[in-house]
Amino acid sequence: MDLTPYLDQLRDSLLRGSEDEASTRRLLDQLEPSFRLTVMQLLSDAAAGLSHDLPPDTEIQVRLVGRDPYLHVEIGQPIAPPPPPEPEEDRSATRITLRLPDGVKRRADEAAEAEGISLNAWITNAVRHAAEPGRNRGSRHRRGMLGNQMTGWV
Repeated sequence: MDLTPYLDQLRDSLLRGSEDEASTRRLLDQLEPSFRLTVMQLLSDAAAGLSHDLPPDTEIQVRLVGRDPYLHVEIGQPIAPPPPPEPEEDRSATRITLRLPDGVKRRADEAAEAEGISLNAWITNAVRHAAEPGRNRGSRHRRGMLGNQMTGWV
């Protein structure tokens, strides 16, 4: 990044209202190295902040070529795209054997009947709800043990 146009713009701006042009030019010539260093620090801080937000193994570096800084981006290994989400409804069905205590089955039958659906559909809905992506899948709350409570099961 060539800083000369910016330095020239700063010089022109400061010289416009100057009564003693020669003194102002000398002062600006002395300030140029400090200006370049300050801009280099500004770019370094910006690059560090941006690198923090980039994927791992990718960073922005500020390098000095001659008297001018330039930005260099180091790109690490590309991050693999996430796998496509599984379809919500799979047309195929898998049979399982489910053994429920009599009391639990009776309550599940009552809940399914109250919703006007079959026991199989009610159990499928309960499992689908419990297995939603992003749901907290902590352990069930048991006596004497700490854990997350699961809801939706009868």
